[in-house]
Amino acid sequence: MRTRLPERLAVLAFGFFGLASCQQPSENSLEPAEFKSQLEAQVDASLLDVRTPEEFKTGHIAGASNVDWNSNDFENQVARLDRNKKVFVYCLSGPRSRSAAAKLRKMGFLEVVELRGGMMSWRAHSLPEEGTGSGGGTAPEAFNRITSSELPVLIDFYAEWCAPCQKMKPDLERLEKEAGGRYRVVRVDADASRALCAQLGVEALPELRIYVAGDEVWSHKGYLGYTDMKKALTSAEEGKI
Repeated sequence: MRTRLPERLAVLAFGFFGLASCQQPSENSLEPAEFKSQLEAQVDASLLDVRTPEEFKTGHIAGASNVDWNSNDFENQVARLDRNKKVFVYCLSGPRSRSAAAKLRKMGFLEVVELRGGMMSWRAHSLPEEGTGSGGGTAPEAFNRITSSELPVLIDFYAEWCAPCQKMKPDLERLEKEAGGRYRVVRVDADASRALCAQLGVEALPELRIYVAGDEVWSHKGYLGYTDMKKALTSAEEGKI
């Protein structure tokens, strides 16, 4: 079914909670509303944002401590926490917090709770956050202009830290070079375009979508190779999807 961006926002804010196969929920992960409710009920719990300091500055949950999962001293920093108290942990979309939570459990923390879908899901639910906001990126208005083309437009929602996103980048660049005016390939930085991603319900990376004349005609969550992306674009060109 083809629907335009303005008509889809209310549905998308709550409708895309199925994550890519590589991002399945772990043993103790909660949807944003329940995560928020339990966090507020645990006044002595720890709240860890395991993203980079740069990501943390653009917006985070109030009261969170920033401990970068990819830093060399992650274990030393969390070792200072009380292992008997509940720990809440989140990242942008889930993979890093899942790894961090597994590490915390291995270290002996008795109860670790993850935010399912991370900050992308939190924002899709319009829940409050603190921070300076992210400059740049793709605004919803610009996105509407980009996707209003009569030619198929392949949108790649990505992040620099996302390994599958980086693996797909050469294939996307190849597709762009081969376009020959038949279609467009546009990459959208999810970190910088958080308002847009919240409106569209983008909660897991990478995510691909194809638009024709403002209508979404195809989507895929998770890694996808060149051949399958090309096949989807060809189908869109021929009006078969």
